[in-house]
Amino acid sequence: MELNVTQSGIVDRLVFSTNFKIKNRCLRRTVERYLREDLSCGLYSCESCAPLAINNIGKEDEMRLQKNGREKVLHVCANYLKDHWAKYNIVPVILCAEDDVLTRLRNNYDLSFTIKQYVESLQNPKKQELLDSMAAYLSSSTGGKIIYENYLSHDEITKGIALGHIKKGTFSKVCLRDVEDLEIGTTDNEAEDVEEEENVVNPKAKRAKLTPVPTAKVVGIMKRNWRPYCGILMRSQLKNARRHLFCPSDRLIPRIRIETEQADILESQRIVVSIDQWPRDSRYPLGHYVRALGKIGDREIENEVLLLEHDIPHAPFSDAVLECLPGEDWRPDLQPPRVDLRHLTICSVDPLGCTDIDDALHCRALDNGFLEVDPLGCTDIDDALHCRTLDNGFLEVGVHIADVTHFVRSGTAIDEEAASRGTTVYLCDRRIDMLPEMLSSNLCSLRGGEERYAFSVIWTMTKDAEIIDTKYHKSLICSKAALTYEQAQEFIDNENLNDDVTIGLRGLMKLSKILNKKRTANGALTLASSEIRFDMDWETRTPKAVQEKKHLDTHSMVEEFMLLANISVAEKILAEYPDCAMLRRHPVPTEASYKPLVEVRNVFDVAAIGSFEVVEKV
Repeated sequence: MELNVTQSGIVDRLVFSTNFKIKNRCLRRTVERYLREDLSCGLYSCESCAPLAINNIGKEDEMRLQKNGREKVLHVCANYLKDHWAKYNIVPVILCAEDDVLTRLRNNYDLSFTIKQYVESLQNPKKQELLDSMAAYLSSSTGGKIIYENYLSHDEITKGIALGHIKKGTFSKVCLRDVEDLEIGTTDNEAEDVEEEENVVNPKAKRAKLTPVPTAKVVGIMKRNWRPYCGILMRSQLKNARRHLFCPSDRLIPRIRIETEQADILESQRIVVSIDQWPRDSRYPLGHYVRALGKIGDREIENEVLLLEHDIPHAPFSDAVLECLPGEDWRPDLQPPRVDLRHLTICSVDPLGCTDIDDALHCRALDNGFLEVDPLGCTDIDDALHCRTLDNGFLEVGVHIADVTHFVRSGTAIDEEAASRGTTVYLCDRRIDMLPEMLSSNLCSLRGGEERYAFSVIWTMTKDAEIIDTKYHKSLICSKAALTYEQAQEFIDNENLNDDVTIGLRGLMKLSKILNKKRTANGALTLASSEIRFDMDWETRTPKAVQEKKHLDTHSMVEEFMLLANISVAEKILAEYPDCAMLRRHPVPTEASYKPLVEVRNVFDVAAIGSFEVVEKV
């Protein structure tokens, strides 16, 4: 049919071409849009159509194309299932989300239902929870006043990024870490007027606002970072209302509107809700109820909320992970090139009332054995020290770390699980292990009286802590005693004790102080906040008091040798793999980074000082 351009009011046309690849075939889709003087072209960036009120025709066409594409996929899948099960005389049930799609489906498939119809037909006690979970999909838009501007299409965003006037980045507000596109502009006059008013009230702010700040607005979202959120239900005051507001525990997340008929039950529960969409005409995002965690105020439930909100994996270890563990009767054996240190008297003393030893250090004169120094209340002993005097007058000092790599092989299920967890998490009344308890509290714990695999760094030192030689090797050790930091400090301070363990501790303490002075002289700055610990009532598993941890010299002693071990290992790695060593490095600050500090110094007339002076003043 020939189109009468003049009578239809068409003044121009736009041609859009999109190239895409399907099943190794390159295809092109071309869409023509005919423009009229009284209608917008639908492009947000079109200056000619900006005054027109209707500026979303293009968006509606795009949404319609997407909907038609999804319906086409549904028909293809339904046809495949129908043909696949026909040879078995089975007729599949086809489910769809919308009533209008159902009408068209039933022309070819008799057993077609909407998801709501199917769920309502189930004889399941949790049927209402399923209906609540899909409420967001079943509800339609409110049809109210448009609150938010529409986003640009994908083609417009891509073109804008290519031209440079749209920037892609990560936005850290609203729903955190969304990947968004920002349209950058200059500071407008309105913002300048606001700044002038503020400067009159607060003269100090004038100096801080001399440089204009670029402004921007969000024009599109490439990828959202929505996740399930924990919180409480804020029940509507309207009688028999189905729509209620959900208040997330995270204050940075806006309230979410959900639909549920279980408000009476959920009102007193901590629940989990997911966001489904945020329509332009809704002040709140729309979501759906996922599950209930438990009663508000219950300690276990509140702990569960903390773990979920901070994305801390805490589920029981899977069967695949547990299959990676050795048998119950596993015993370490000496396999070259592992060095046998079992002939040394290694001491291990457990802390008072502890069941798990998380980490520890041990130290003693090497000719008589090792001594471990553990933090109070830990069960994983994974490092140790030793010290002895050699015949030539030098000292031999060693750090020994539990060999976890013997049990956690690269690419295994237990390796992937450990990488996912990343660390062991401590709560007031329990801990969440990174590795199964068999490893963290047993086979990889340098416990007293038991043989364990370890990594060892052995130094030959002078009495002034000058390193003469360093050796690295795997080892097999057997600890005989473990001390807490408090017990180790008592050993050192008790003048009546002169056994090999105490003498070794005193030697390590003397060396650690020399090492600390050397680091400080080189400009090292130690900034540490106070640590606290909870006194627990283990019968009720509730904290009864909070105390600040007392800092002891043994803490610094252990820290110095752990730092020395890290430095020595880093030097060894760099020497062996100079082209691919991954090392932590603190580069020298640039001159520009000092500028804010210099400006503050000039305002308050403070003399410039270096790192050495800072260390002395701190």
